[in-house]
Amino acid sequence: MRTSTLPLVIVCVLAAPVHAQSFWLGGDLGGGSVDLGAASPVGARTFMAVNLAAGVALVPGVDLGVRVGGWNLQASDQSPNGDPTRGQTLTTLSLMARLGPREPSRWYVQAGWGALKLASNQTAGQQGSGTGGFVGAGYDFDLGRQVQLGPYVEYYAGSMDVYGGSLPSVTASVRCATASVAVRYRFPE
Repeated sequence: MRTSTLPLVIVCVLAAPVHAQSFWLGGDLGGGSVDLGAASPVGARTFMAVNLAAGVALVPGVDLGVRVGGWNLQASDQSPNGDPTRGQTLTTLSLMARLGPREPSRWYVQAGWGALKLASNQTAGQQGSGTGGFVGAGYDFDLGRQVQLGPYVEYYAGSMDVYGGSLPSVTASVRCATASVAVRYRFPE
């Protein structure tokens, strides 16, 4: 009788001792293309992207964490004579996993899944919510024993219900491709 090895792998990972440098903080800053599908008549456009993450290393090269971030679709104007109706963001809150790097390689991959939200300051602006996921890859350069910095690329895909604005309510597919610089700090023992 043949049994699946997946439950055994899960038990081994969960039972493994937590790595000595177990907690970490990280983030990335970059830009990329955001396409809101049916919710945007103008198609894909380029925007600034920011993500912040925190988590724990289960074993060397296997990390789990939580990430919040997104894309600034329209800058807000909070100046004294500014327009308070300006500003639109696409934000995410995801559970994530990172694999690598493992010596001698400095490459890693990470993926995650979670909530997606479109928010607007505009009086009749679009709002929306849904779910989505990402997959990305990067390269770490060590800047010391606990700090890594390097390039990171990511593809995000999701779906959300969008309402408000001049367009009718729609279910929109969201596609984002981002290139950024990532930094990571591992807390000492």
